[in-house]
Amino acid sequence: MTTISRTPKSIDIDCPATLPVSVTFTSDGKKIVSGERYSNTGGIGGRIRRCPIQGENLDKKAKVLVDTTDGVDGAIVSKDGQWIMIMMGNRVVVRNTTTNEGVEVCEHASGVRAIDVSPDSTRFASGSEDKTVRVFSITTGLRVLGPLQHKNSVVGVKFSRMATASRPPHMGILSGYGMLAACTPLGWSSDSQRVFVIAVTPTGIQCQCLGASLTCLAPLWYQSVPASDDSTPCSLATNGRFIVCSAGHSLSFWDISSKKIGPTIEFQDSILSIALSSDDNYLACGMNDIKITVHALRNILLLHVILDPTSRLPLMDMNNDIFQAWIEQKFYEAETSVCREMGDNPHHAHAFAYRALLQAHMNQQHIAIKRASQSLAFRPTIIGHIAKAVALVGQGRHEPAFEAFDIVFCNCGAGETRFLLLIRAILLFVSGKRENAIARVDDLIAVADDSAKYNCLQARSTIYQRRHR
Repeated sequence: MTTISRTPKSIDIDCPATLPVSVTFTSDGKKIVSGERYSNTGGIGGRIRRCPIQGENLDKKAKVLVDTTDGVDGAIVSKDGQWIMIMMGNRVVVRNTTTNEGVEVCEHASGVRAIDVSPDSTRFASGSEDKTVRVFSITTGLRVLGPLQHKNSVVGVKFSRMATASRPPHMGILSGYGMLAACTPLGWSSDSQRVFVIAVTPTGIQCQCLGASLTCLAPLWYQSVPASDDSTPCSLATNGRFIVCSAGHSLSFWDISSKKIGPTIEFQDSILSIALSSDDNYLACGMNDIKITVHALRNILLLHVILDPTSRLPLMDMNNDIFQAWIEQKFYEAETSVCREMGDNPHHAHAFAYRALLQAHMNQQHIAIKRASQSLAFRPTIIGHIAKAVALVGQGRHEPAFEAFDIVFCNCGAGETRFLLLIRAILLFVSGKRENAIARVDDLIAVADDSAKYNCLQARSTIYQRRHR
């Protein structure tokens, strides 16, 4: 098992005198809403804060949305960003994020241990130590379903992802004996056919996958979750394609087929809560040392794990077989698929450009330049010029490569974050004209949006360091 003590380039947000017992991202992935309990009052009192994840002195930029003398046990934000649901003992307080108006629901006889919002942001579900689940209207606070009775305390509730007007969402509900100190111990796969659960068992903490239907749950697989102490908090977050589990001081990652996809990360203090941003860029951890730590997933997981298989890189237009082989770095397999596509359309400019890029990856630079030139002869495209630049850099022909690169830069929007990653890769190949490379990155920094500045600055720093070796 690979273990690292801390991921690089993490962002810390201080939580003065509070414990972040829950963290969740806003729908745009640019802010975190944290449910915090005062650490010096014996658990009495708490607050809800909304904080950006970019810039400096982030804790000073945080906006306090709610400050209460009651205990805060967790909070969640609706998908449309308009509502915050807060667990306070046996109550759920609903607040509008703009007007701060809302309603208070107090129907449970014991403490509320779990909460979730429906995909359409109209309802929320709450699970309690009173062994019931209830569903309420967000705007009115009126109960629309329940109470649904269970044998044990309910410690987890989660709406399914696949919900439409004709197909209302169903819920995953986890009941137990209060052994899970987490707001989100379960989640759904993208197709709502599987439920993922983190649970304490007689043999230790496990991440379990269950096949879901309207009538039953069937065990499919389980994995042991590394933990320093089985009594410490544990939680689960998923985007439907991969799973993150926290247990004690540790973070672990799996895909939905139970394959380990990343290192186990160990922290000095225990993790109280975790959340994934909706754009799959960030992972937030509420820490017991009164801070929130935000990690860029690209620093932890491989690109093909983070990318949605249905997504596309900028300027790329290829079928699923080629794309999947490409991001898994199966270049020969991808080239075979490209050749088949070229056979169907011998004047396919993009296909020639893709094949040129693949051949450059396989150190067939001379052939790659020929393919890229053929692509540009059929039709000048940005991806054709990129393919030619990559192949020229591979041959050490930097000036012609920069000429091709300049054409790309003049015809590409600077907001294409993943495309900037490709530009960075080209620049890092350059062993000669480093001053020119830095100047070009400075041009990009000047026009880049916030999401791209980090990548540009990282490129500039790397090139600058190589210049002085």
